[in-house]
Amino acid sequence: MYAIAPFQATRREAAAQRLKLIQIRLISEAIHVVAALGIADLLADGPKSVEQLARAAGASAQSLARTMRALTSLGVFSEEMPDCFTVGPLGEFFQRGAEGSLHAAALFFDGEDAAGVVELFEHCVKTGESATQNYPGRPAVSIGCSRTLGGRKCSTPR
Repeated sequence: MYAIAPFQATRREAAAQRLKLIQIRLISEAIHVVAALGIADLLADGPKSVEQLARAAGASAQSLARTMRALTSLGVFSEEMPDCFTVGPLGEFFQRGAEGSLHAAALFFDGEDAAGVVELFEHCVKTGESATQNYPGRPAVSIGCSRTLGGRKCSTPR
């Protein structure tokens, strides 16, 4: 069993922490976007300007720069100089060929397909049905949701 330290904070700190939890979905979507565009792969051989990345990925340079800056604060990318990025400590995990790559997971758990997974997850929690029964043919990716909920087991897509 995992022990979780109680969260001790002022009301304002608690609200800020909860807002961060709500924003996780946006971070996840940003990771999906850069994975789908192959940005980490484009940076495999070193730093590139956002203009170069946008051109290679078929994206808006201004929008890509904002997205990458948001992920820079999380260590996915590093901005070496204004509008010039490289892969950050966490970014290599989004390169397709990297050992331990999470590229496929970033594509699977976010974006359009994820909306269906989220809806399916809610259905699973409400009914106790296995997600694999309702969503056959999903790629072999598991998030390990196998806890008993109200005496029922909820399986994730496999």
